[in-house]
Amino acid sequence: MGGNTLKKIKNKEIMDFVKYSICHPINLATVFCEKQNRYWSSESKKNILNKVKAVSGIKSFKYSNVTSGYIEQKAFNGQAEFLLAGQKVILDLSNIQWDRKFDDAEDAAAFYRFMWLYRFVIENINSIDRETLLQYSKNVIYSWIDFYKDKNKEEVHSEVWQTYSVAERVFNWIFILALLSPECISDKIIIRSIIRQACYIQENLEYYGERFTGNHLTNDGRGLYTVGVMLGLNEFRELGCKLIKNEYDRVIYKPGYLREGSSHYQILYTKWFTDLYWIALSVKDNEFVKWIEPRLKDLVICSESFFFYDKNGFVDMDFWGDISPDHPPMWIIGAPAVARKLMGENVFDFIPQTQGFHSLLSMRKEEGENFKGENYVENEEWGRIENENCIVHSRVFSNIYPNNAPGHFHKDTGSFTLKYKGKKIIVDAGRCNYSGIGASKYQKDFYGHNQIVIDGTSSEIEMRRFYTQRFLNYYVGEKPKIECIDNTEIKMTYFEGKKIKNISSCIRKILLHNNEVEIEDFIEGRGFHWIQFAIHLHPDFSASKLENIVRITDGELNGEMYYDPRGKIELINGDNLYCNYSEKYGQNNKTSTVILFAQYVKLPYLLKTKICIKE
Repeated sequence: MGGNTLKKIKNKEIMDFVKYSICHPINLATVFCEKQNRYWSSESKKNILNKVKAVSGIKSFKYSNVTSGYIEQKAFNGQAEFLLAGQKVILDLSNIQWDRKFDDAEDAAAFYRFMWLYRFVIENINSIDRETLLQYSKNVIYSWIDFYKDKNKEEVHSEVWQTYSVAERVFNWIFILALLSPECISDKIIIRSIIRQACYIQENLEYYGERFTGNHLTNDGRGLYTVGVMLGLNEFRELGCKLIKNEYDRVIYKPGYLREGSSHYQILYTKWFTDLYWIALSVKDNEFVKWIEPRLKDLVICSESFFFYDKNGFVDMDFWGDISPDHPPMWIIGAPAVARKLMGENVFDFIPQTQGFHSLLSMRKEEGENFKGENYVENEEWGRIENENCIVHSRVFSNIYPNNAPGHFHKDTGSFTLKYKGKKIIVDAGRCNYSGIGASKYQKDFYGHNQIVIDGTSSEIEMRRFYTQRFLNYYVGEKPKIECIDNTEIKMTYFEGKKIKNISSCIRKILLHNNEVEIEDFIEGRGFHWIQFAIHLHPDFSASKLENIVRITDGELNGEMYYDPRGKIELINGDNLYCNYSEKYGQNNKTSTVILFAQYVKLPYLLKTKICIKE
């Protein structure tokens, strides 16, 4: 059977299997190029062909059908469009201008971290001749080494030698070379540079005290461990292991959530541990594999609690907190599935729609089996309830409350999101960039979330180094609390400090029944206060108001929102800063409609809001 016949096969499972099986899921170095043909190890090759034959029923299926029929290589002259953090640039890999300027420091950081080349290699390993990819990748690395070899740290952009950037750079170099040609790991020029950079990481670890150290120290350890095991340098391996182990206990709270308040960073952190697990398996570091595996399982389960299926049946996620500039969310959304695959779980029901990290492995749904994440695991910050049609996510900031300095938190305690049959209706505003001005500022602040605001402020503070624990206990009070009850109710308690005079607490209940969501906000205290409640609609939805009713629609789905008739309802849209919506770093051109309820009330006060969805 020739290649042309293979192209005519209609069985999507065969095509998916062939497409995603170019790399063996255990060893980075099993795939190499010889005369433009791709080979697995003999055992892997046999297993793959047997599985394809079993699925297709074609007994004469041959390995050449894969290389000559399905995989069609395209010419590549070294020029392509690459995504940095939020900016896309045209780069010529034979002539990189390392001193180019960027408006956003995160684009500069991504440029020096080689994340763009890492993604490009993974996305094109099956469509561009591997030797061509290898030569261009080596030339780019050589050019970086040559450009910076005689320059002092003070002469170059600060992100070149920012420790996080260095750790990402050495990891990406090693991964690219191991994937394309393991022999390149012994290239003397590249190895000398990697060792120099590993020494720099070792001497410039990103620890800023317990209150102000975030996830970067874990990534420092990831870089050092990768250098250590791949180059056989035990000093770096041991230090990397120690950092990773210590930091896991410090930044992850039970059962497996990153303490920094961001769903995207949760997935990113899970990818880091998937990288480490993959590498440890590859080099047979059994001791480290044994330590990582149970923790990786916990990270995966907690990551999947943010997932749901969109209206087309593809996996999507709920966005909370900052959106990382490292990788687009949909590029790494398959990381939990890659982890499951590496740990021997073959069922993968939600294959991401686009290429990404998951593209390296064989990911396909097994017939008759249905994978579904845990959805909700009991914890101290996140809530999720759902029925056949609706999913509600909510959260409070609790684990290291009120210290929001070391993470990617937003002021979103008490906020919630709503999905109906895979459509996002009520959303978090996201984060377009890290500038802290304009839309970026509003998206992080309390007005960027679906929560109660009292007298123009929220329950959370901006952490300062000089705040004492005694002051914090008085000023912000007890940690906010959240609980999910019978998968039909989320209950949150917050606003218990002295930040707002004469406010005792706010108890928010979100009740889910069929296609209705009821929000009850009971504010305890005394005196008169200005109460506001903002709701951010997904950009697909528009809104109109009639007295105390707001009607929403996307042209197919309709809904009504009922408010206290004594309050004032305002619809905000267009160019207002409140209305920016971002699902990836650098995206600030999507505008949503914000429904803002406001009322001057005497406490105690109970505000009831109902949302009814109709098809």
